[in-house]
Amino acid sequence: MESSTPCAVHANPHRHRESTEAEIGQIFSQFGPSFRQTHNLSSKQSRVLSALCLCRTGFLGTHKQSCDHCNYYEYLYNSCRDRHCPRCQFKAKESWLDNRMAELLPTSYYHVVFTVPDQLRGLIFQNQRLLYDALFKTSSATLLKFGKDEQHLGAQLGFLGILHTWGQKLWFHPHIHYIVPAGGLSEDGSRWIAPKYGGNFLFPVEALSDTFQGKLIQKIKNLWQAKKLRLEGKLEYLQDERAFDELINRATAKRWVVFT
Repeated sequence: MESSTPCAVHANPHRHRESTEAEIGQIFSQFGPSFRQTHNLSSKQSRVLSALCLCRTGFLGTHKQSCDHCNYYEYLYNSCRDRHCPRCQFKAKESWLDNRMAELLPTSYYHVVFTVPDQLRGLIFQNQRLLYDALFKTSSATLLKFGKDEQHLGAQLGFLGILHTWGQKLWFHPHIHYIVPAGGLSEDGSRWIAPKYGGNFLFPVEALSDTFQGKLIQKIKNLWQAKKLRLEGKLEYLQDERAFDELINRATAKRWVVFT
């Protein structure tokens, strides 16, 4: 494969060179074999680990890149192109951030996070497609409800939400981050309505938590009753109605953490 670009040696950020900083591929190459021996990786996790170890190494081959103004050329290692690779996805990440920045309104923003108690994490892990969707739908519905309520804002609310599935210590911890503008449009779209609580917070967090909890729990109950939840292995006991109700009671007994 050959490509041409002005002064490729100077402009190309993917040029192979020695680095004094450890990169994730080097870390995975060094510690990956022992990690595989002590952890039961899924086939997808194993493929990602392999891809990141091999990215821009001789194993994936090379391609020729030359300058279209002079005779200089060089051979560069091919990328893995895995969507989890920070080296391959750097440009895509920067482009995504630039596009989001262009969408920002000329106002301040709130950071709102919806989490779930640990009692539900096993259920969510075994039903990720269904319950991630439920997390998005119930948390966004909660924000829209509070935005529409005259007591709290009385406006059409807009926001951007991103799902995170792991905590800082790499344990499974599904939660959703929302970036919410400080205010919204009136129903007819003619004016901007500012928050009623000043700059301290957007909505009362305890009220948000209670509403979100009620919506998500009802969604999970509906899925269980419709027999749409996968309940296998360690969760097989939840096929029993009494056991399922006990799990729900333990989950609702805790204060769900929602903060802005």
